Amino acid sequence: MKKSLLIVALLLHLSGFSKIIVITNWGANFSPADTTVTIGDTIKFSLGNTHNVLEVSQEDWDAEQNIALSGGFSLPLGGGILPTAQLTPGTHYYICTPHITIGMKG
Repeated sequence: MKKSLLIVALLLHLSGFSKIIVITNWGANFSPADTTVTIGDTIKFSLGNTHNVLEVSQEDWDAEQNIALSGGFSLPLGGGILPTAQLTPGTHYYICTPHITIGMKG
């Protein structure tokens, strides 16, 4: 009994540090445009059905190109859950493929 209470207390304690980060679109902009993610967080892209997410290099992000980053993430039109286990520490650059020509990037 004591072991199970300890495990439940530990799980409740650890889950208090994680959060769900929701990224939406406002027209042709991601909102928020940038965010900080920590271990255990969940990232949810909740986008309109004409927007997707594609990770690109910083160079392609700066040049507003839609060239997929090798090993990078992508989500279909409408978005979805991005597995944080797929992310490495650092800055990740992403775009909306159909709307990069009008600057939709995060």
